[in-house]
Order: sequence, then structure tokens, then C-alpha cells
Amino acid sequence: MEVELKLDGKTVVKARIRVTTLLEAITAALQAESTDDAISTPITPAQATELFARVDAKSVRFLKRIAENNGSLGWEEMQDIFDIDDDWNEYSTRFGKGITRALRNITGGGRDKLVYWDDDTWEDDPTVYVDGMALHSLREAAGYL
Repeated sequence: MEVELKLDGKTVVKARIRVTTLLEAITAALQAESTDDAISTPITPAQATELFARVDAKSVRFLKRIAENNGSLGWEEMQDIFDIDDDWNEYSTRFGKGITRALRNITGGGRDKLVYWDDDTWEDDPTVYVDGMALHSLREAAGYL
């Protein structure tokens, strides 16, 4: 697509743009704006790719499944992925800590987190989440965008 910008009737910019690239950039910018209240620490697609490289295969499968599922995953599916019984501690002390440690090594943030849940609703809705720019980056790194 050809674009021409005129000021006072004079052409100041004439350019050829790729509409699909422009739409992708606009979509990413809009998502970034709407993630101001995100709980997950923002990461880039490159950092998400690095995270996949730093964690074990089960954790990669878990993170990609969250990405595929638009940011959430239930406890039952987590148990299947990690091959664990109904023991939150088994996830938390092994896989959860590994993901968080890898994330913090990548970002340099000592309090950064990626995966979160709501303690108040866990009994009725045992679901974990990733949101905001972190989710967008996971989705891109996993090939869902």
C-alpha cells in the first residue's frame, strides 16, 4: 500500500507500507496498553523463547498450553502435564519454582512472577493464569500469533 503525507499541499513523506505488519504492530501496541493492570511480569517474545530454553520439557508444555488456552489452565490439566497427584506442593516446589527462578534469571527482577492464581477462589476454580504482555509474548514465542 502506498501512503503519502502532505503538509500545506507539499508531499513530505511518500512510502510503501506492509498492511499486515502495520496491523500486527497496532495490535501489539493495543495489547500493551490494555495490560497496565496485568499481574504477570511483562516479558518480550525473546525472553519467552529464552524461558522455554531454560525450563524442563514439562514446564515448556505447561507454558505453551497456557498460551494456547489464552492465559489460563485448570488444575486437572496441570496434573496431567506434570504427572503429579492432587498435591499442589509437588507443582509449587518443583515446577513452579523452576519457572519462577528461570524467569527471574532472565529479567533480573527478584520479585517477578509469571504464573499466578487466586487463593480466594482456588477451591471452586483451581485455575492458574498468565496475563498481559507476558501472555502475548508466550503466545508469540509458542507460535500462536
